[in-house]
Amino acid sequence: MLFTYVIGGAIVAALLVALANYRKDAKENKNASVATDDFEATVGDDSDTNASAEPAASAVIELTDDNWEELLVKTKSDLPIVIEFHTSWCPGCKAQAPIFRRAASKYASRARFFSADCDEFDHLARVGDVKKIPTTFFIEPASKTQIVHVGLVQLDDFGTLLQELATKVASGDATEDPEHPYLFQ
Repeated sequence: MLFTYVIGGAIVAALLVALANYRKDAKENKNASVATDDFEATVGDDSDTNASAEPAASAVIELTDDNWEELLVKTKSDLPIVIEFHTSWCPGCKAQAPIFRRAASKYASRARFFSADCDEFDHLARVGDVKKIPTTFFIEPASKTQIVHVGLVQLDDFGTLLQELATKVASGDATEDPEHPYLFQ
């Protein structure tokens, strides 16, 4: 019986030491940056195109507390809106970021692309009831039609989802998504 308590105590002590070391390392590396050039060029893209060519940064517009209403509600455009909700600490979001930038460049003539960091700007995430990240909204504001995709979206799937949105708009199928209310009520 004493042996069980000794072993249990040793395991708990080892876990506490490991946790303390993990927190110490995390605190020390909080501001350290990791070179991701090689990583970003290949995540989620199995195409034969030149993956190292980075699209223009202006293709994706970052939404903030100050600019979202002007960019999304007041600006009139015939193009659909694509909004990616992410955070800086989410591994899936880090994998989605370079794919989203390439999609914004590739499909710039078919949609306007926006990005919202849920830690910095969470208004639309709360309105749309975003519970998992990354989540991407494909929205046609004129018809109040939207498609919500939770998880990673591959580069070619952006085109497929934009086509699906256009089909829904053309058919007048603006059915509401029970999990994600329309963002611009």
